[in-house]
Amino acid sequence: MKKIKLNTLFKWAVALFIYNLVAKIIIYFAQKTLPDFYRVDTSSLASLTDSASKYLESLFGIIAVYIVLWFMFAGIVLYFLRRSWGEKSEKHFTRQLLSYKLHTSIAAFIILMIPLVEFGLKVPFAQYLALPKTLVILRFIKIIPLNLV
Repeated sequence: MKKIKLNTLFKWAVALFIYNLVAKIIIYFAQKTLPDFYRVDTSSLASLTDSASKYLESLFGIIAVYIVLWFMFAGIVLYFLRRSWGEKSEKHFTRQLLSYKLHTSIAAFIILMIPLVEFGLKVPFAQYLALPKTLVILRFIKIIPLNLV
C-alpha cells in the first residue's frame, strides 16, 4: 500500500475547503428563490397545492443543485482516492463516479461524521444534516461517569 504524501493531504484539504465555500455560496443563492415556509398557506389541501405548484420550479431547482453538488463531492473524493492508489489515467473515472459503491460509502462516511459536525468540524453535506443536541449530550453522559465530572 502506498503512503499518502503530506502534499496530497494538503491538496485534499484545499479542494474540500474550496468545495465547501462554493457549495455554501451556491446553496445560499438557490435557497433565496424558495419561499419562507412558515408563510405558505396550509389551511386547506387546495391552498397547499396552489402554494406547492407556485414554487415547484424552485423546489426542483434546489434538488438539482444538491444532486450536482453531491456529484462534485463524489468526484473530488474519487479523484483523490485514485491518486492515492496510484491510478493516474482517467480511463474509468466516469464509470467509477457512477458506481453505487462509491456513493454508498460516501453516504456512510457522511452519516458517521454528523456527530463531529456538532462539535464544529465542517464536513461537506454532513453540516446540513441536523442531530438533536440532546442526543449528543445524552451520549456523553453515558460515556463520562458522573463521579469524574
